[in-house]
Amino acid sequence: MRTAILVPALVALAAFAATAEPIIIEAEDYVASFNVGGDPIYVTACSGASGGFAVEGYDTIGDFIELRVVLPMVGEYDDTLRSAGELYEFSEHIATFRYEGGGTFAHSYYTTMGYGIG
Repeated sequence: MRTAILVPALVALAAFAATAEPIIIEAEDYVASFNVGGDPIYVTACSGASGGFAVEGYDTIGDFIELRVVLPMVGEYDDTLRSAGELYEFSEHIATFRYEGGGTFAHSYYTTMGYGIG
């Protein structure tokens, strides 16, 4: 099954099938992005990120990055999100999962608190 994930402010999203190993999806592997103000969204080094990189440049509601993922099998998945942010700053994130040909099949909503960047 192929899906596209539109994720604002995503650092890492891990999908877990009931019996499978975690699938780690890194934000720096995004294939498209959109910034409401037209500013660039870019990959930067970040020692606190799981892969050593982070995505910066989204700070407005409506900014997003798009990741493409091929799930190994049809099934139910649990997802988690890890994001960085300014110390004690709360952020809201939505992951939208879509079939390759279109059509949304799931949304996940997250609220995260920043523990400092870097």
